[in-house]
Amino acid sequence: MKPGRRSRSVRALLWGLPLALVQAAGCQPAGQHPAANARTGGLGGGAGSAFAAGGSSLAAAGELGRAGGESGGGAATGAGGSEDATGGTAVGTGWLTDPGAWDPVATLPACSTFVARHPADTWPGFTYRDCGAGCREAHVVPGDGAGLAVTLGTSARSNGDDLLLSLSLQTSGDQPIYALTTLAFGAETPLALVSERGPCLAQIGGRGAPLVYKIAPFQGKLEYRVGWLDLTAPGLSWLDSTVTTTLETFDFGTSWGRMDARATMLVADTPLSTELRSIYGARGTLFDPSGNGGILAWTEFLDPGGQVLAWKAGQDVTVVAEGGWDATRFGFSSDRFAWIGATGARVSEGSFESARLYSCKVPSPLAACEIEEGPVLPLSSAKGILAVAGHYVAFNGCSTAQCDVYIVDWNDQSLYLLSRLHADHGVEMIGLSANELFVADSSPDVRGTGDFDLILRYDLTELESFATRL
Repeated sequence: MKPGRRSRSVRALLWGLPLALVQAAGCQPAGQHPAANARTGGLGGGAGSAFAAGGSSLAAAGELGRAGGESGGGAATGAGGSEDATGGTAVGTGWLTDPGAWDPVATLPACSTFVARHPADTWPGFTYRDCGAGCREAHVVPGDGAGLAVTLGTSARSNGDDLLLSLSLQTSGDQPIYALTTLAFGAETPLALVSERGPCLAQIGGRGAPLVYKIAPFQGKLEYRVGWLDLTAPGLSWLDSTVTTTLETFDFGTSWGRMDARATMLVADTPLSTELRSIYGARGTLFDPSGNGGILAWTEFLDPGGQVLAWKAGQDVTVVAEGGWDATRFGFSSDRFAWIGATGARVSEGSFESARLYSCKVPSPLAACEIEEGPVLPLSSAKGILAVAGHYVAFNGCSTAQCDVYIVDWNDQSLYLLSRLHADHGVEMIGLSANELFVADSSPDVRGTGDFDLILRYDLTELESFATRL
């Protein structure tokens, strides 16, 4: 296996998240492209992130809250209202500390963790402004806009025609508050809401784990308290035992697990268990574990070629697709798998000579699927996630010039390039529903840090108004 496919930063290792080597600023020319060094790249996770924690347990001191103060325009965290950049009256961030709205919960001795009694009543909602045809934008931290979200702590999953979007937020200021929430879009209904006010970090489990919540201390013994969000009767439960690693955590709707050293797939038989068992040992290198509706699926690089595999309780691991390509980005909805199949001498390092989008229907029971060819893609690499919902597929792809958001309408296999709303901002697709596209936007002060401060929502019924057909 090529070394570049395992690159990690200290922060990424500690949080169990993939290293983000592609910055929001867009890509560099071929040969210097950060994404060519690691298949796991995304927008977040660099050492400059405001989520990089100080102390002996969690990365370098002095970085915590830096980007938060800058990106928020210097606004102080507080309960008072202020005029928001979106043009409405902001509610401040006092909603995060309202004593009548939160109950303390025991997580770790050093931490001060609270859970909202009634998330829908506590969450103030985003304040949107129009940003062109079919587009709305808002600060990602509701209130006065003084705060950030981390991309690698952002996780989304199609849920029928809707979207589950889990966010890891941080207010700005000398004593930042971390907040975690899972929202059901488009009504933006919060299913859970957590506030961490002590010397600890709170973050969603990872790009493939919207139902997993994690708490860890800045200093002392490195351990994690893991929370599980049950969607059948929305509520958060905390696992009885702590865990010492959360590398490559994922969930598949009915339970959770993690990928060990890109060689073994481990799952918990019940969502509140910390006991993990192996369901698959790799012949090659594993990537992109994704879950939906009790199905877990991932890709395997075999050199040459690759395959897509899937598993669910009661069925063996099944090869659902294989070919002479490397499945470099992968995602699925309840009824469709999709992946970028790339080839080239350096494909194992994330650099493409050719790329095409492939898809197939999710077979039930799991079995080999009938692969459908989609459009050829003008990409030299890809980053972040690939999302599938309804008849749309969206992903983050890079040409030799820069990285952009692409959308494919599978009905006619037309390929679109999202127009950049702000030329000096960084963008990354973070989620897709049957009707909307969700994009993380990093303003110039935040661009390249691994965090974002704006969220963009695009109405897909107006796709041709904000994207160019290629």
